[in-house]
Amino acid sequence: MKSIKDLKNSKKGESVYILGNAPSIKKCNLSFLRYKYTIGLNGSPLLLDPLGFSSTYYLITDRRFLRHEEKSKIAEAEFQKDNIKIVSDVLSDEIEKFGEVQNLYFVKSLARDGFSFDLNIGFYFGSTTVMLGIQLAYYLGCKNIYLIGVDFTYALLEEKGEQIRSYAEGKTQEFDTLLSVQMKNIADSHLILKEQGVNLWLCSRESLLAPYIPYKGFEDSLK
Repeated sequence: MKSIKDLKNSKKGESVYILGNAPSIKKCNLSFLRYKYTIGLNGSPLLLDPLGFSSTYYLITDRRFLRHEEKSKIAEAEFQKDNIKIVSDVLSDEIEKFGEVQNLYFVKSLARDGFSFDLNIGFYFGSTTVMLGIQLAYYLGCKNIYLIGVDFTYALLEEKGEQIRSYAEGKTQEFDTLLSVQMKNIADSHLILKEQGVNLWLCSRESLLAPYIPYKGFEDSLK
């Protein structure tokens, strides 16, 4: 089994983009990320596949995604690519059904709230896969971390009768009711990273995280 220790500081000083699943991500021209370091979450391959490339890293921490009839097929297809897959260890039983997975790393889930500086010890799941993405970015040694499509506006969009994710769902997966927990963990991460000289940026003004994390437009982030 591959050791996550092999990834430590492998992208020191670089920038990385974490690709969330909020509809706002479709406003960004993701083709510009072809030669950037990217961390894909859950359904993000549906955005990148049509552009002809995959995220550098692909993360899953949510058991519901792997048990969803449609979404499990997204993961299954991604598992056969040669990019790096990082999955919570509590999902090891779910991963077995996909057979051999290329470049797979398991990371121990420690607890809900917190921030891990060493993924070899484990990560804090924060009730959102975004948190693993942020802790991974730090572990890789990245200097600038950009959140795209990380909005937490599910309830607002549902109320308006709009699509709540960046992709259509035949059978809608329930969204988490722990939005305040998710947002607090990410907001706390910004403060923790700032103390370490690492920048966490929000690339969507629509995000409910806007009051807590500094904004940088997607186009500006590419400069």
